[in-house]
Amino acid sequence: FGAVRSVRTKLDLLYLAIEWRLGEKVLKEFQSTTATKIESASRGRNIVAHGLVEFSDAHPEALIVGWNGQDLVYTVSDFVAVLDKIKEAHDSVTCFHNIRARSLLQVST
Repeated sequence: FGAVRSVRTKLDLLYLAIEWRLGEKVLKEFQSTTATKIESASRGRNIVAHGLVEFSDAHPEALIVGWNGQDLVYTVSDFVAVLDKIKEAHDSVTCFHNIRARSLLQVST
């Protein structure tokens, strides 16, 4: 799974596994909640992690992040917003896992 680079492809693999093991209803729940948060967090994370970061005298309170031919001005609050989305996605994955793992244990005992 670690060899798969794209978030989209990783989610597609998860969709297959969730549908196979937990059913279509749980898959739809995952897609509408957790997957949406993962996709949202991944966009900002990719810009921050892979963008070209520069300093600028024109924006001393910010960093300039080069991404897809654009120069994006990122302030502290922008970085905090990216981190908040990552945390929200993490918390959603943890919640989904804890609820579903518990339900799987109850079914198998």
